[in-house]
Amino acid sequence: MDRFSVWDRQARFDQIYNQERNLRSFDRFARHRLPAAAPRPLRFLVTGCATATKLARLFAEFPGATVASTQPVMKAIRGQATRSGLRHSPAWSTKRELLLRRNVARYAAFCAALRQPSARP
Repeated sequence: MDRFSVWDRQARFDQIYNQERNLRSFDRFARHRLPAAAPRPLRFLVTGCATATKLARLFAEFPGATVASTQPVMKAIRGQATRSGLRHSPAWSTKRELLLRRNVARYAAFCAALRQPSARP
């Protein structure tokens, strides 16, 4: 299965192409003397970021980012409960609906804690 993540250090053609395209856009804006900085704070929607380490890195760099992940849902479907530190363990006797709600709540709480300045490395 060919899979890509910006968190992997293995560059792929499409990633390099998009980086180069973004740099060309920046150069074009600069050439026309357009401001490089946005007149308002930028908001980021990040998808797929699900491990504690990756989330910590993300929120250290972009504390206002919004994260969307299927991990809490998929773990609940597979009978896994989200525990502290986003670790998971089997919870076969718990109804999937309850697992889903708990997993999503724990994932959201974990992200919220990382947004706090005291939680950042």
